[in-house]
Amino acid sequence: MDLKPGTFGWYEHHSDDAKSVRDFYSKIFPYKMEATDMEDHEDYTAMVGDQAIFGMIQSYPGMEGSSGWMPYIVVENCEKSMNDAIEAGADLIVPREEAEGYGSFCVVRDPWGALLAIFEPGEE
Repeated sequence: MDLKPGTFGWYEHHSDDAKSVRDFYSKIFPYKMEATDMEDHEDYTAMVGDQAIFGMIQSYPGMEGSSGWMPYIVVENCEKSMNDAIEAGADLIVPREEAEGYGSFCVVRDPWGALLAIFEPGEE
C-alpha cells in the first residue's frame, strides 16, 4: 500500500462491542473476519481474500459510549502532527503509541467532535 502523507491509510469502526459490529457487517458483506486477541477482548479485521479492508475495535478510554468510523490519516511525523492538532484545538484522546509492525499513531477529537487517528507508518 502506498501511504502518502495526507492520505487515508486505514479505517476502523470503534464501539463498546466490537463483536456485535463484526456480526452485523459479516451478515451484510462477504467479509472473512480475523480476530486479534487483546487483554480483555478481541478486535477484528474484515478481509476480502488476503486484503485487509477495515478494523473493528473496542473503544479506547475516553471514547466509551460512542460508536463510529475513524480514519487513520498518514503523516510524516506523528508527534509533530499530534502537537499541531492540539494547538489547533483538538482534544488528545490516545497519546502517541507504537503499533507494533505498523508504525505509530495517536487519536484526537477535532473541535467539531469527529475522531481521527494520526498515523506515521513504520519502516518497511
